[in-house]
Amino acid sequence: HLGEKSGEIMKKVDRGADACWSIILTLYIDLLPSFLALVAVLVFAFYVSWQMTLVSLIMLPFCLMVFIWGTQITGKEQDKAMQFYDSAYGRAYDAVSNIMVVKSFASEEREKNKFMSMFMEAFVLQKKTSIKWGAIGISQNVIRTLNRIIVFTGGIYFIYQGTISVGVLIMFIAFLGTIYGPIYEDEIELKKVDK
Repeated sequence: HLGEKSGEIMKKVDRGADACWSIILTLYIDLLPSFLALVAVLVFAFYVSWQMTLVSLIMLPFCLMVFIWGTQITGKEQDKAMQFYDSAYGRAYDAVSNIMVVKSFASEEREKNKFMSMFMEAFVLQKKTSIKWGAIGISQNVIRTLNRIIVFTGGIYFIYQGTISVGVLIMFIAFLGTIYGPIYEDEIELKKVDK
């Protein structure tokens, strides 16, 4: 840590503490209840119609692949952006804490330019990462839409076969949010923690 600026270290500690807090809250307030609801819904769904449950889960591997792929492609750029932000905050903190030294050596303009340059580099990397997260979100929406079409089509087929009722089809369409919700919640929370 000798080569890092004190502001950079403070920003890392602040971001790390925030991420730990966010992970704990997300785990206990969002993900654990969602996971328990998922288990309950799947047990009930298999009891009602194992065929419709399997149809509802057809898109799950694709959804998980997009999630895993998305975290891999955004991780490195997000880390680089965070390094630039940490360095920029380090320079800003050190400049503020040593303002008299900076002014006395008349390097105020140079420090301001360096600071702005670091933030712009971080901003460009963050923008690229955000665009990728947007593409991942679009991919997940396409998967969600296809999943609803598949469940609806499968449900119509099973209604025609006489193995389920219209009410059961409506129930399975409603269950899709509970079945796939934890994956989408993880994706949203991962974006927050990455930053």
